[in-house]
Amino acid sequence: ILQSGTVNDFANAQGLPTSPYAFYKIIKNYKTKTIDLGLAGDRAFINVAAGGMLTEIAYTVSAEKKASLGDMAYYLEGARVLLEEKIFKSKNSLNFHVESEEFTGTVEGLLFLITNSTSVGGFKKMAPLADISDGYLDVLIFKEIRISDVPELFASLMGGRHVDHNKVMYLKTKNIKISSDENLTIDVDGEKASTLPMTFKVLENKLKIIVP
Repeated sequence: ILQSGTVNDFANAQGLPTSPYAFYKIIKNYKTKTIDLGLAGDRAFINVAAGGMLTEIAYTVSAEKKASLGDMAYYLEGARVLLEEKIFKSKNSLNFHVESEEFTGTVEGLLFLITNSTSVGGFKKMAPLADISDGYLDVLIFKEIRISDVPELFASLMGGRHVDHNKVMYLKTKNIKISSDENLTIDVDGEKASTLPMTFKVLENKLKIIVP
C-alpha cells in the first residue's frame, strides 16, 4: 500500500512508509501480514464505513485546502459544521436502529463509524481498541451533543479516551445491522456507497499486505 491521499488513515495506522526508498525496502524485505476487511452491504472496505452527520466532509473540503492543510483541513471543516447552530438542535439528531449480538436497540445520535483500524479522519486513536487482525469490527456511535460538550469530547478523541465517554457508544462485533428513519447514504473508505438499512460484517483474514 503506497500512501497518496490527504490523511492516509489506514497506512499511517500501520506505520507504512511515505518515501520511495523506504517503500522499496519493505517490498524487498517482503514481510507480510494477513488482515481482516469489512463488508458494508456488498462492498468491501479496508478502514471505515460511516453514516450520519459530518460524513460528507471528505467531499466538501476543496482540493486546495487538502493540499495546503492536510488533515487539518478536515478538523477545520468539522469544526465549522459543528458550530452551525442547527447541528446542536435535538430535532436534527438521528435515530440509529441497531441489531447485533452485543447490542440491540435504538440510539439517538449524530453519526456512526464502523472501523477496522484505529485511525479515522486524522484521529489516530478514533478506535483505540481496534486491531486489523482480531476478527472484529469496532463500532462507534456519537450521541446527541451540546456545543458545551465539544471541547471535552474533542480532547478525549485526540487522546483516545472517548471509549468510556457518556456521549459515545463503543462496541466490537462481527456482524451488525443499522437502519434509520432518515435516508442516509453510507461513506465507505471515503467514497459514497448505498443507503441504510445496511448490514456490516467482518471478513476475517481476507487480505495479505506487505508491512515494515
